[in-house]
Amino acid sequence: MRRTAVKGGRRGIRTARMVSIARERMEGLLKLAEETSERGRLDMSRRYVDLARRIGMRYNVRLPASSRYRFCPGCNTWYRFGTTASRRLRTSRVVIRCGICQLVTRLPYDHRTQLEAGTTTSARSSEPTLVEGLEDDGELADEEAE
Repeated sequence: MRRTAVKGGRRGIRTARMVSIARERMEGLLKLAEETSERGRLDMSRRYVDLARRIGMRYNVRLPASSRYRFCPGCNTWYRFGTTASRRLRTSRVVIRCGICQLVTRLPYDHRTQLEAGTTTSARSSEPTLVEGLEDDGELADEEAE
C-alpha cells in the first residue's frame, strides 16, 4: 500500500472551511486593490489583484461577481474609467479598453433587459423618465413647498 504525502489521505480535497477562508481573503484583497487604486498606487493594486486571482485558482473559487469585471485580465490593473481604462457602449456590448496594456474586453449588454429592470429610460421613447421627487420643471418637490 502506497502512502500519500498529506496526512490522512486528503490530498487535493478542499474543505468548506478552506474555501470560506479563501473567499474572505479574496474579498479583502480586492477591496484593498480598489482603495489603493483610488490613491494612485497602481503597482500595489496590481499586486493585490494578482494575489486574489492566485488564491482563487489554488482553491478553485470564483471571483466575487461584484469584482469580476473591475480589473484588466491581462495586466491586473484595477479599472479607473477615464484614467486607466475607457468604456464604450455599443449596440449589444460594453467595450472596455485597458489604458496600460491596451487589452480590449467585450461584455454582453442587452439594453432591453435594462429597460425592463426599471432604469431611468422609458420603454416607449429614448427620453429619460421622471425620477421620483422631481417635478416636471426639474425642481425638487420639497423646495417648492418651502
